[in-house]
Amino acid sequence: MATLMKRLLKKLLARKTKWCLGLSTANSLLLILFTFLIQNVMIFQPKAEGIGTWGNVIKNIILNSEKEIDSHRFLFVNTSSSNTIIQNEQPPFDNSVIVNREMLASFLNDLKETQNYKYVIADIIFEDQSDADSLLQKAIDSLPRFITCSYTNNSDEVIKPIFNANCGLCDIETINGTFLKYNLKSDNGVASLPLKVYNELNQNVSKKRMSIELNSFILNFRITKHDINSSKYTLTDLCSLVFLGKDAIQDLAKDRIIVIGDFKEHDNVSTTVGEIQGPLILTNVILALENKDHIFTTFKFFVLFLGFFLLSCIAIYPTDIFQRMLDNIDEKRVIVRYLVKSAGIGAILLLCSILYYVVFNIYLNIIYLGGYFLLLDSIANNFTEIKAKILFLK
Repeated sequence: MATLMKRLLKKLLARKTKWCLGLSTANSLLLILFTFLIQNVMIFQPKAEGIGTWGNVIKNIILNSEKEIDSHRFLFVNTSSSNTIIQNEQPPFDNSVIVNREMLASFLNDLKETQNYKYVIADIIFEDQSDADSLLQKAIDSLPRFITCSYTNNSDEVIKPIFNANCGLCDIETINGTFLKYNLKSDNGVASLPLKVYNELNQNVSKKRMSIELNSFILNFRITKHDINSSKYTLTDLCSLVFLGKDAIQDLAKDRIIVIGDFKEHDNVSTTVGEIQGPLILTNVILALENKDHIFTTFKFFVLFLGFFLLSCIAIYPTDIFQRMLDNIDEKRVIVRYLVKSAGIGAILLLCSILYYVVFNIYLNIIYLGGYFLLLDSIANNFTEIKAKILFLK
């Protein structure tokens, strides 16, 4: 009887090898499609904080895999020391703190004369009126390669600045108070500021065929708050630049992307690698776009498919690797066997997530698929046992 049973199982395994590969292929393609859908609709990201933190450490410190950024590429201009107070004439009649627009207008006028800069990014919300608005509007008029912020209110309406100027969304979404991933476009298709800047600076760059652009991705912080505080990049106050005069401004701005915003006091965002200033987040998104972090290429698709395919084969094939791991555990200890198998599948999925982030800088929500693979493994093994018993009875 035992010999007959072994022969039947060998035949079953031989037959199963062919459709196991077919089922694994179909299952992998289905999981890739499901993963892309989840990337855009899933609100809670399991272990995203850990992935983001350790991913940045591994990429930037241990592997040192990121290209060195030219320290003279950006000119960061701080506005927190150049604020002014205006009194609102409407309820609740409180005071508002805004950037000194007369000073900002003077700075932009000096830039306009030579136009030797690459781009001007003003991470400033212009929503309150002031006496110097006409001066600033005049400075913005006909100023090439300039962009400022719009934002989305609680009603999902895009609020544009009070000035007539090129603008892009500067919304930074957080989960439980922590910034995790950046959306290049809003739900209604409005482009973000970094995306608009990138597209204007790279108009002649051809896109690869057979590639998918992700709308949201975990951000790799190539420039950190520490880099700014350690003077690795040029950071100066707006008031200091205006005091130094036109010649100093034009020398500093030459061939640089100028990022204007609050780098010191109020515009700090909690991230997986500590607090980072809002303007610096926008800068890192531009760098991410240049490094194609948002592009899902054919090679990335193949790597993801291969990972899902191997996991599918392990789950579907009856004598899988997990079953061998459990050979030394008493079959009566069902809970222990289940926990060991769950830990094995979870470890593989977690490792895949970390490697995918380290190599491609794309965090995938696949940890939760452990339950799916456990169910698939259970169905496959039970089906094989039932089929073997039926054939044996015949």
